[in-house]
Amino acid sequence: VRTYAGALSELLPLLRSVELFWPYERWPVVLVLDAESPGDWWVASVMVPSWVRVAFEPEPPLFEQWVEVSHDGSKGRGWQRAAWSQFHFDQYAGEADFVAQIDADAVINTWVDEELLFDDEGRAHITGATQWLNYKHVVRALGLPDDIEFMASQPMVLRRDHFEATRRFITAKMGAADFAEAFSRLTRAVL
Repeated sequence: VRTYAGALSELLPLLRSVELFWPYERWPVVLVLDAESPGDWWVASVMVPSWVRVAFEPEPPLFEQWVEVSHDGSKGRGWQRAAWSQFHFDQYAGEADFVAQIDADAVINTWVDEELLFDDEGRAHITGATQWLNYKHVVRALGLPDDIEFMASQPMVLRRDHFEATRRFITAKMGAADFAEAFSRLTRAVL
């Protein structure tokens, strides 16, 4: 889960639903917060249950060069920072084969087990919705067909090794020396 102190009102219901429905003893829960934020440190020390592992992520390279984005009534780089973090969830997954990604404003409303997340071959189920979306500019900037646009249902389960592969793909598509440069170029290309 990627969030920040300002989203505490969303985070607490999510954590309660995880406690009820997610097998966190078998599949650890990691909360990624901003390392430079005193508010995030406070949330981790006072509001996060002991069964949640907290990872403090340093400010990304080139962060100050990112374009500020208007999102949900505010202007800043927070929404992009969440996207940056999601590209790096593999770094918080240890040796796990899969990473289950969920937004901080979501809740889990049923028991989670292998049958819900994986098919009989061990492949992750990916389901989603296509209405209300307008991210075609992102897939076009990466040279991908824009008929694949969807928002995955959550939690979205991905292979851990796909995160690094995705970073390499975006770096190559953006003609960048590294992912930090590629991400900065991508955000400028789509805004």
